[in-house]
Amino acid sequence: MKFTYSITLADLQNAQELHWHQTLRRRAIYYSTYWLFPVLATALFTLLLTRIGASYAFFIGFVIAALITTLGFSRKKTKLYRKRFDKNFPPNKRTAWCVIDEDGITSAIVGTDEEKRPWQDVAHFAQNNNITLLYVSEKKFMFIPTNALTMDQRTELLGYVDRHIRNKTSC
Repeated sequence: MKFTYSITLADLQNAQELHWHQTLRRRAIYYSTYWLFPVLATALFTLLLTRIGASYAFFIGFVIAALITTLGFSRKKTKLYRKRFDKNFPPNKRTAWCVIDEDGITSAIVGTDEEKRPWQDVAHFAQNNNITLLYVSEKKFMFIPTNALTMDQRTELLGYVDRHIRNKTSC
């Protein structure tokens, strides 16, 4: 089967999100970095403020400053992610094609050299409603937007995966 698709920022974000949720270790790193550490730091600082008897005005000011800082970091992270996407996938290189058959996967971003991967090089497979990931190592994967595949193509892909890949995850 052969198909062509456009690479979008949303597809890349979906791929990263699915990647981060594949193993318990990755989930622990993700949630501790983006949720647990900021909450614990705020809770410890709040406890410190109450222990030293800081006024409520200072405490409210701190909470507002922490909220503004968190939102600022979130916006900065989004801008950096967008900038990295634009650098890695310039507008003239956002169209890709892929051929999947019994021999393996051949793919390329239009304007670049094609890359052939036999099935024995594909170590892991993960898929949800938005994105399909084909891992070539623990941290390196190629992604295909699931909506770029017709239902027949998805069925055919799952057949290849069942025959050639041992580690499969469908979310």
